[in-house]
Amino acid sequence: MAGPLVETAGGRIRSVIADGAYFGAPTRNAIRNARPAASPPKIIIPPPRTAIPPPGTAHGGTERERYIAEIAAHGRIAWQKRTGYGKRSLAETAISRLKSCGGNTLRVCTFAAQCQGTGFRIAAVNRATRHAKPITVRVT
Repeated sequence: MAGPLVETAGGRIRSVIADGAYFGAPTRNAIRNARPAASPPKIIIPPPRTAIPPPGTAHGGTERERYIAEIAAHGRIAWQKRTGYGKRSLAETAISRLKSCGGNTLRVCTFAAQCQGTGFRIAAVNRATRHAKPITVRVT
């Protein structure tokens, strides 16, 4: 589903961040084939721990192999900071908030009604977040 999702997303997609389960070549190829070659998205998927060679091992020039080499040389945390992989956890937190507001399922049948219901849930979560944040003013 990665290819169709990226293809129908519209606009310019700068990066695709996914879980390590999608590290394989089929996912990367589907994403690359779904977007024009002039503006390919950056694919940020962590390799499995077993793919990391010992430091100093030669690698090819693909994005996937560069990630593996960088993790081998500098560590997984440094790679996550450099690539912005932490944004994935922010998206997961946002989805978790939506699920906590109204449950895990959509109770309407048509796609248009599901979109509208999801919009209402997003508005409710945003409103609750705004009210929970204190407004601070600097006094000099």
